[in-house]
Amino acid sequence: MINFGEYGTVHLIDDTGMPYYPENSYIFKDPEGQPVSTTLWKYRMHNWPDIRDEHHSNPLIAAKGSYSGDIRKNWTENMDTSMAMPPISFTKDEASREAELGNQLSTLRGEYFAKIIMGDLPVDAYDKFLKEAQSMGLEEFLSIHQAALDRYNKR
Repeated sequence: MINFGEYGTVHLIDDTGMPYYPENSYIFKDPEGQPVSTTLWKYRMHNWPDIRDEHHSNPLIAAKGSYSGDIRKNWTENMDTSMAMPPISFTKDEASREAELGNQLSTLRGEYFAKIIMGDLPVDAYDKFLKEAQSMGLEEFLSIHQAALDRYNKR
């Protein structure tokens, strides 16, 4: 029910045991004429934290001839994840300091970038932003992340 909705009216099961949305499903042919963007929420339970199979349960991805499904498949199968950050974790002290510095640096970044984009500051104000970020603890922030990454890599 959470992932696929009611069996029969919303989804069926193929020969391999995988649920799918037939073309005459309520997802695509809602009795009230609602679009798929609405029927996704109407016929499946997505109103609280739960475990979902998003790749197979989202008709916008899994539908026959789905353009977004082709894109997701391409990126899933051909993506170079060698540069992706692994799931690092912080010590209690690191987490507290990382949150404090992260909030300050994020606010600074938002202020500068908004002003640069709006034309209130020139693009070369980025250098001033970096200097201010460094004075606010950017190096410490990065060292906290590096320490967590080093611990992860030692596992």
